[in-house]
Amino acid sequence: MGGISEELGRGTTGCSGLWIKDLDSSWMYTMTHLQGTLLHAELLLRRGDSSLYNNITGTGAGSIRRAVLFLLHNPNDSSKSVPWKVSNDGTTLELVHRYYRDPYMAQQLGIGSNRAMCGKGGQMLHFGTITHGFSVGELPGPLPTPTDPPPPPPTGGQLISFYPEADAYVRGGTYASQNFGTDISLAEKNSDLDSFDRRTFLRFDLSSISSTSITRATLKLYVTSLIEGTAPIPLFGVPSNSWTETGVTWNNQPAFGSQLASTSLPTIGWASFDVTSFVNSQLGGDKKVSLMLWNTAQAIKLVTINSRENALNQPVLEVTK
Repeated sequence: MGGISEELGRGTTGCSGLWIKDLDSSWMYTMTHLQGTLLHAELLLRRGDSSLYNNITGTGAGSIRRAVLFLLHNPNDSSKSVPWKVSNDGTTLELVHRYYRDPYMAQQLGIGSNRAMCGKGGQMLHFGTITHGFSVGELPGPLPTPTDPPPPPPTGGQLISFYPEADAYVRGGTYASQNFGTDISLAEKNSDLDSFDRRTFLRFDLSSISSTSITRATLKLYVTSLIEGTAPIPLFGVPSNSWTETGVTWNNQPAFGSQLASTSLPTIGWASFDVTSFVNSQLGGDKKVSLMLWNTAQAIKLVTINSRENALNQPVLEVTK
């Protein structure tokens, strides 16, 4: 079963985690880790008396919401349905969407306190899960037979995914001596104000590849926000691999080389860069690949992407041997 990668057991008092209820836009993030169709997805549910919770709402009529209600009210077999209603009486279950424990992203989505679920009076919030094919207390049944044939097996060379051994962004101006290597997000911006300039660096270790050439290499980055709309962003090769994740700053950043690729980034979602030639040029040396993301043209756009420290959608270099 596909599902949310983090723990499903408990939320604590004081809103240390954000549990977003009935908000379709949050599924733009959670669905990226679901396998197959939505009907195979893990859902989060809560049980308990409404007096234990703050800020409970029950709105939402988007397509995701309707699909979820189809599961909770199975039209083919009502005995498989999961009782659900907005006014919790202690015996029914209410749907809750899981979202990042990241206040920055909550702010970007415009999620206010009325969308969070918090404990009252020292109470713990307990959560359960249910997947398609069974209801509470029932063992899972077989998955539905797919209506589409499975995709054919891949042809050609072996595809290997490499995740960064280091990534960080640097920032100019008054932040020029600070390091941002442990943040869960990376950032890029070119501004006429030095303190708003940001560049993102990534390094991959390809020492497990014994050959000195590969067929294809694609860098994939997950964009979490793009202020002021889509824009083409250039990617550059970095000749030096001596920089460190927790030591690199604007003041000591490595020099970058020629532009390798440019891609128009989505507002939210994956962006891909073809870096085949540069990767091949590095395989004859120490097999380290350093890259830098930065828009050389001054713009007001701010790009944020997930870093390797993020639990979801980390940067990846896909190499076909």
